[in-house]
Amino acid sequence: MEGRMRLEEFSTKINACMSSSTACGLCRNQCPSLEFWGREARTPRGRMALCAHLLRGNLFPSPSLMEAMFSCILCGNCDAVCPVGAGPSRVIEAARERLVERGFLPSKHEERGSHVGREHNPYLESHAKRFSWLPGLNLPERAPLVYFVGCTSSYREKELARKVVELLGKMGLNFTLLKDEWCCGSFLLRTGQGRIDGRKVEEMARHNLEEVRKRGAKEIVVNCPGCYRAWKSDYPELGIQPEVEVLHLVQLLEREKN
Repeated sequence: MEGRMRLEEFSTKINACMSSSTACGLCRNQCPSLEFWGREARTPRGRMALCAHLLRGNLFPSPSLMEAMFSCILCGNCDAVCPVGAGPSRVIEAARERLVERGFLPSKHEERGSHVGREHNPYLESHAKRFSWLPGLNLPERAPLVYFVGCTSSYREKELARKVVELLGKMGLNFTLLKDEWCCGSFLLRTGQGRIDGRKVEEMARHNLEEVRKRGAKEIVVNCPGCYRAWKSDYPELGIQPEVEVLHLVQLLEREKN
């Protein structure tokens, strides 16, 4: 996937994190996986050390390394407190890509990744049921604003999706949905599966963007942080410019309040 940085390209940041003067461990106390696992290898600093050894050839892809990297929930707390801006969460994503390329991927992630390609969601659900949570809603074919619902809201947080639609209506906004909305691709990228079939993520991005164009929209609003990151950061990294303004629901509410 052109544009997505490989693990080697993070070597400067990894070295900065692991230098004797900055291996401070500020990230440790902010990491939920340390609280759960209680092991240094399950902290951002520990994972960065593993990445350093992997790059130096002192360590090789293995089931234990896979467990260390995939036990991170990518919350970003470490990024927020790192004094040298090493960005551990993005390095961990790159390490996951390296592991997946070498054949190390948790089986459940692999199963759900394959399902994304078939049914356009990682929840092992039918694409035909994506909007079953909102029957009988009459929305315009074209509108200046598209609510991109996302997989989690469509299949696991249906009440949230209904409330967002209700809220947008009460605000008097002219909006619509994508009749053929696909997964944004965040699941594949976060679990390291984007690089083994980068065209899959790009295909999803281009499909969703074309669906937005069909609606004549100038803006999309999302309530899912994964969808927001995909549209706002991941797509441009892949060389795909959304050409629409991407807003999180909180940003839209703040704007409309004023």
